[in-house]
Amino acid sequence: MKFIISFIILFFPIFAINKDISLELVSFFEKNYGIKLNLEEDNLYLFFQVKKWLRTPFKMYSTDKLKGIGEIELMNEIYKNAYCRDIPENIQKLKKEILFRKNLQALQQGDFLFFSHNVKFTHLGIYLKDGYFIHVDALYGVKLDLLENLGPELKLVGGGKLPCKNSRKKLGLEDFLIDTE
Repeated sequence: MKFIISFIILFFPIFAINKDISLELVSFFEKNYGIKLNLEEDNLYLFFQVKKWLRTPFKMYSTDKLKGIGEIELMNEIYKNAYCRDIPENIQKLKKEILFRKNLQALQQGDFLFFSHNVKFTHLGIYLKDGYFIHVDALYGVKLDLLENLGPELKLVGGGKLPCKNSRKKLGLEDFLIDTE
């Protein structure tokens, strides 16, 4: 019994999002962003983490909700708690593990997004739904933005999944670019 409880705490940080929290999440995202969550299909753990970190200030290499959070640190906190997986500690290492989608119109919830400022892969986000993604803005901190509202200084250059071990067969290789160089 002790093992089962330890397992649940270790691998499922939010073991069960109860109905009240679920309805509050649905209401929050629909009211503030027009995002209609589906309790059966959407990853509520992902949206719970997004809501938790929204409006946190930017501070490089930090994971303190009050003092601020860095870009890769935010992505790791979200992924660790929504998908029970740590990510590599920098964008370049993460880029090497991603299965990039051939079609950026086919982005799915939880896909990593790579942006550039004249240089490849200088900014990172996680795709949520309906064109929205979460990222860290140096001025405004953690925020949601629409892909269609990107300014000319920020260009989406790639996106895709961080696969679990042996997941290439499950994901369907035809949807992904294997060579990312």
